[in-house]
Amino acid sequence: RPRSLRVVVIARATGARVSGCRMRIDDASWQALASGPVVVADGATACQLSLEADGYAPRQLRVELPRSSEVRVQVAMRSWREELFARIRPWLEGARRSEVLPTPRELSRTGAASPVVPLLKLVEQGCYGAATPGPGELDAADALADAARAEAPAPRLDRR
Repeated sequence: RPRSLRVVVIARATGARVSGCRMRIDDASWQALASGPVVVADGATACQLSLEADGYAPRQLRVELPRSSEVRVQVAMRSWREELFARIRPWLEGARRSEVLPTPRELSRTGAASPVVPLLKLVEQGCYGAATPGPGELDAADALADAARAEAPAPRLDRR
């Protein structure tokens, strides 16, 4: 029997279903996420699932397809702000002194290493500013995070 894939997409922060999601399996064309199962190439043992939705960072994941006829996958997507915040998280975790994660502004007040400062400013503006960030801000944050790691690696993440 042909294998099929049933995909449910939720918002990582709230657990609510994400509406208006688009999906692509392997190199096929983009299509609206169906509420029912989608048939996968006959004989495939795995596929590459790509997902997009307005307001969320895109996701790609490899899905193993066992012999059963239908595989159900639940995927959590991050908003652009959550995805941007993830770029500064290693430095915030390293600066944590309690159960509460410090904010980027609190980290900057502690005298964070200068290579991290441009990333802190970008993340603070993108996460707490009026304008919603998007792919451009994420690309800029990735470049700043790479530069910061090259000059001052993120602190080791010891659980306290």
